[in-house]
Amino acid sequence: MTYVYKFGRTSFLTKGVAIDKMLTFCTKKFGRVSKVSALLISSIDGKPFGELGDSGSAVFDDDGQLWGIYYGFDQPFHFIIPIHLILDDVQTRFKVNFTLI
Repeated sequence: MTYVYKFGRTSFLTKGVAIDKMLTFCTKKFGRVSKVSALLISSIDGKPFGELGDSGSAVFDDDGQLWGIYYGFDQPFHFIIPIHLILDDVQTRFKVNFTLI
């Protein structure tokens, strides 16, 4: 079992369990329909992993390794966009390379 953490604007520091499953779904954020691929996170201890206002928070593991960015939720599950997908998209769109240190 892999635990992940997030420090959000609304819920502050929370802990969840990474479920080894990627989901792809469509959303209509920012006025247009977009396809989103996200990693599934489960809440634990009866506390939600995230709340409204937490979107954009960094999600990391016990070693401080960045997993991705918190996207949203559909209780009891939460979604994070994996950091490698974000970096790949930035590289494709803007021809910019990043190295995580």
